[in-house]
Amino acid sequence: HHGVIADIVEEGKTGMLIPIKNVDNLMERMNYFLSHPEEVRSMGQRGKEKFFNEYTLDHFEKNIKLMFEQAMDVKIK
Repeated sequence: HHGVIADIVEEGKTGMLIPIKNVDNLMERMNYFLSHPEEVRSMGQRGKEKFFNEYTLDHFEKNIKLMFEQAMDVKIK
């Protein structure tokens, strides 16, 4: 697992990660998804909530402002 997706997805909570070029694991995960639809829906809902709580433009803007405020020791409106 590498890249930003691996940093965002919480294994088994907000989704499932599949190692690159691991077809066997992909098939296992697909079978799991098909046989556990309620858990898959729950993971999707948790992933959506995580996105809206942590990765929206508003959230990014607040974090950037906070970072600059801390670096410059000033309050930005």
